[in-house]
Amino acid sequence: MNGPSLDAHLVLHRSNGFVLDLAISIDAGTTVAILGPNGAGKSTAVSALAGLLALDDGHITLDGRDLDRPTAGRFVEPAERRVGVVFQDHLLFDHLTVAENVAFGLHPAGWSRARAARAARPWLDRFDLTDLADRTPTELSGGQAQRVAIARALAAEPDLLLLDEPLAAVDLANRTVLRRRLAEDLARYPGPRVLITHEPADAFALADQILILEEGRRAQLGTTAEIRRHPASPYAAAVAGTNLMFGHNDGRGVITVDPANGHHDPADAPITLQAADSRSGPVQLVIDPRAISLHPERPTGSHRNVWPTTVDWLEPLGDTTRIMLGAPLALVVDITPSAAAALGLRPGAPVWAALKATEISTSPRVPAD
Repeated sequence: MNGPSLDAHLVLHRSNGFVLDLAISIDAGTTVAILGPNGAGKSTAVSALAGLLALDDGHITLDGRDLDRPTAGRFVEPAERRVGVVFQDHLLFDHLTVAENVAFGLHPAGWSRARAARAARPWLDRFDLTDLADRTPTELSGGQAQRVAIARALAAEPDLLLLDEPLAAVDLANRTVLRRRLAEDLARYPGPRVLITHEPADAFALADQILILEEGRRAQLGTTAEIRRHPASPYAAAVAGTNLMFGHNDGRGVITVDPANGHHDPADAPITLQAADSRSGPVQLVIDPRAISLHPERPTGSHRNVWPTTVDWLEPLGDTTRIMLGAPLALVVDITPSAAAALGLRPGAPVWAALKATEISTSPRVPAD
């Protein structure tokens, strides 16, 4: 797809000692979702790209034009960057109507108010805002305000689109509809897009690539399928809805699990798992939450890995109930609500876990990306 591309190396030092050091390149027509725990640097990255924070080092180059390069004394103000931003808190103008808010982004291009209003009409229609055109932001719901913010950013036809939690204020009933509509608009938008979200479902539905940001550094970059198959960190595994552990294989498939992967004391006897893998040395293990079965008593059968544990917490997720197991291994398990009810699961409840050796996917442990 023809259009601008982004090449950036974001280096910022915060007063609390936090350092963001993130290299990111996005081709035209590509959406990259940045996921990371609180404090990882996601908002700092967005603020730097938008021009709200100046880099300490590195560069931001958009469509071949330097927007920020400290070593050359180059810094382009936010209003001159042609970067569209949708913030989580909307930042709409309360004294303007919905129609005027959507048209506002067109004024810096030198258009008259009448021309901007005409250009904004298709965006009002696309986001079902026509009936709300004369209202002010104070008369809107959170979801309606977010739709206005998205329409305003896209109407300006920016060279780079930044979306910071664009669906956070949308209720669950409307989230799927707006996500689908946003996906359609992103598909038509020719420039690079950066999506910040805490919702893996939004990232997986809207992004071409997922960037995992941890402690100011890139922990992993890949497609949703790559993240799911080979998560590079426990956080990446959690985002992908799977389990990641590290350990040492003795060459016969007996893996001694690192103590950090569970709640057990390192001074206790080591925890081992049997896997269908004869390689030796450091390995990482990926276990699908659906591969672990739970039982009220010690199960019999072909399971090679069986251990007693307790339920730390459980969370209903529609047609799935997600369980977090306690000691000796902190693992996420997905079972049906009927199975959870039959087992009488609740926080603190004792339970037996079982896992076949063939359900453990292993690979050599490699450093994070």
